[in-house]
Amino acid sequence: MYLKSIRLRYTVRQDMPKIKNKVKRKIDKIETALPSNIESIREFLATPDRCCSKNCVSHFYETQYEALYQFGKDLEKCSQEAQEVALLTNLREHLHNPKSVLRGGERRRQRVAYSVFPFGPMCRQAYLLIWDIGVSKFGNCLTHMNTQGNTFRSRIHGRSGSVSPTALSTDLRKEVIQFILDLTEHIGEASEGRQGRRNLHTVKDKVVYFLPASYSIRRLYQQFLEKDQSEHSQSSSPPPLSLSSFRSIFYSDPCQHIRIRSPRSDVCDQCSLYRAYYRKQPEGSSLEISKTDEEKVKKWQEHLQLAKEAREIYNRDIKRAQVTLHHLRKKNPKLETYVAHYTFDFMQNLAIPNFADITKDMYFFSLRNIYVFSIRDDGEGKQFNYLYDEGDGGKGANYVISMLFYFLRQRQQHSATMIVHLHADNCSGQNKNNMVMQFFLLLAYLGFLKHTELKFMIRGHTHCTIDGGHGIIKKEWRKRTVFCIEQAAQVIQESSPIAGTQHAVILKPECFFDWERLLTKFFKKLPNLLSFQEFEMDATRPGIIRYRKHQRQSWKETSLFKKTPKFSSLQKLQETLIQLKRPGISEQKQKHLYEKVRKYLPEEFQDIVCPKPINYENI
Repeated sequence: MYLKSIRLRYTVRQDMPKIKNKVKRKIDKIETALPSNIESIREFLATPDRCCSKNCVSHFYETQYEALYQFGKDLEKCSQEAQEVALLTNLREHLHNPKSVLRGGERRRQRVAYSVFPFGPMCRQAYLLIWDIGVSKFGNCLTHMNTQGNTFRSRIHGRSGSVSPTALSTDLRKEVIQFILDLTEHIGEASEGRQGRRNLHTVKDKVVYFLPASYSIRRLYQQFLEKDQSEHSQSSSPPPLSLSSFRSIFYSDPCQHIRIRSPRSDVCDQCSLYRAYYRKQPEGSSLEISKTDEEKVKKWQEHLQLAKEAREIYNRDIKRAQVTLHHLRKKNPKLETYVAHYTFDFMQNLAIPNFADITKDMYFFSLRNIYVFSIRDDGEGKQFNYLYDEGDGGKGANYVISMLFYFLRQRQQHSATMIVHLHADNCSGQNKNNMVMQFFLLLAYLGFLKHTELKFMIRGHTHCTIDGGHGIIKKEWRKRTVFCIEQAAQVIQESSPIAGTQHAVILKPECFFDWERLLTKFFKKLPNLLSFQEFEMDATRPGIIRYRKHQRQSWKETSLFKKTPKFSSLQKLQETLIQLKRPGISEQKQKHLYEKVRKYLPEEFQDIVCPKPINYENI
């Protein structure tokens, strides 16, 4: 359109030397996105034809260009029906139709005095160009007026208000939508974090559910056809809908919160190895290669099936927590009916100082880290983020257990249920280790928790709700300038100002304890712990842990007690715990912060973030 406008503008100026300079200057000031009636007039003027003896089109273009431009803009702002009503009204006002003609008889053809305010009378060609309509539409409008008693009502299509014969039935459309929603409920991954190229304001609760990257719209369509065929058992019947119709339903409003995850976000090493294997295979169909391929396919399908089942368990536990909490609040039953679900994980380190406009040098500096450990209460939809400086603590199992213990003790009384389900990733140094299992066995023995289930999703397929919360924090973090841990906590709190789902707590070194020294006295280790995905601890079975690889297997159990703990209450447990020593920051990093980073900080934060090392001269 832009190049076309430039070309027409050049042609008009070459063929119309009579246009005044004042009009030329006005044309230069007009936007390149011209109304369609101006474009039509320019195309007409570029031809050698004339509209009439008075040359109405050229006259209006030279003397009343601004009025033509405004008239065209007003037409573009109106709907097609409103434009037609305005045209019919104008035609009705200028009808000249006497009952008889000079030779006698009744006149059949309508006569119109072509005129539009503020241009006045004009020829038929100029009238069509100003309204930007063709001869056929103009004739159809006159016929409509003649047959409908000179009405100015717009024309009504013959099938208006009726259902198209090719349209999907309402029941079939609902069936497809329900199929997509049910599948998403079982294997979808909820995420309320950063969603590129997606308007979250149109999504309920601003939560988007992602289907695994192994899915596609074609695969969903085939699964729906298989489901429909199994239900109706009519092998000879044609498909109830086409792939394009299924795709349009998938992108419609009822499913706008559902998307398929990009293959680039699939971080599973095992899936990547399977794909790499198939890419390297030469073309051919020998018996040996086909057997190898068959084994590989079976292993990959088993891996994906286990990941799908683990996702279904995760979504089911979250749904149970939300439903039981709703009943607890509305119907006020006993607290024992509430089954809480928590997801916990470390967030990527936050580095201070943080600048919204980072400098070139700061990008390569080794900054001071803030560790963020998050626990999400999926029943209430709240996320608790515990912040502490790298000099105050580390990331081992002792710190994870200390923060879990802190969270469980700080829960509000109305939702502090004793039945807890938890999910975490497979990091052996933090979450999935013997110390964490021994910790929950100890809480069950003390009666602080009656029943605990700790589950881990398949490695590489561990996207969970807490990742979305971390995405919200990162989105806000990139826009803020932060110099200390107190300001970092404020950024986390303000990352969800309306929903209030993000909470920040700054922990001191006094909150971290040496759990390893305590637990190894009373518990032994579970062999091959990393090969299992589900664990269960119950107060009715003191010291006994139940475990299995996946839900299709039966439970195994073993006792991890070495000897019975001497204390029998949380108070005694608290007195027994020994506080961990503060790890501090290495001298080399202190020197780096003091020499390279300190100068970028305001004076009031320099001694807090980048103090001068004690033995600075000797480092």
